[in-house]
Amino acid sequence: QTRWPCRSCRGRDGGCDACEGTGRQYQHTIQDLVGDLLTVEFQALDNSFHGMGREDIDVRCLGSGRPFVVELKSPRRRSADLDALVEKVNAAADGMIEVTGLRPSNKPEVARIKETKAEKSYTICFQTDAECGDDEIRSRIESLSGKVLEQRTPQRVSHRRADKVRRRKVISIDDIEIDGDEIRFRVRCESGTYVKELVHSDEGRTTPSVAGLLEAECEVIRLDVEDIHAD
Repeated sequence: QTRWPCRSCRGRDGGCDACEGTGRQYQHTIQDLVGDLLTVEFQALDNSFHGMGREDIDVRCLGSGRPFVVELKSPRRRSADLDALVEKVNAAADGMIEVTGLRPSNKPEVARIKETKAEKSYTICFQTDAECGDDEIRSRIESLSGKVLEQRTPQRVSHRRADKVRRRKVISIDDIEIDGDEIRFRVRCESGTYVKELVHSDEGRTTPSVAGLLEAECEVIRLDVEDIHAD
């Protein structure tokens, strides 16, 4: 979502072989795709990107999208045709992202976006070798609706986040579809919920979990944000 210095060279000028000389961990970020074009249009020195939460790099954000603010540093211009800029950003992004509704913002809105703990709705698809029947699978997954999870910091992010146990509530689960060993369902949960771990349990670091209830291995195939419930 935002610029991420290369882990190998830590973003030094000229980069390294790992980052192909860019100094960045990822070649495309939302900050670049949106902020860089606006920086040029407003003749600013640089930009910062403030988004309402974030997801893993392999997760799509669909629905009405994610609220964000681009903060422009020392702009020489302070007005522009924002509808035309929307078209420019989307054309330049070439399908990687799409923005809508650009408008002027302010510092209080930056704080509100960063501090708002919005519930989110996701659609998640996974594979499992569970041996119980379809009706039993649905019943066990549905039983997580309304439950409070205890989630220890996942192993995949433990190198950069404190090891602690978070409590997050599953608001609802519905639209469960089963096709052979693939299962898909929609879940609404509190901000900060580790949704993949809700399914595969991360070797028991999240309880309860779908894997625990099905007493089977579960492998997440894809995860999409369907809605961010913020005004």
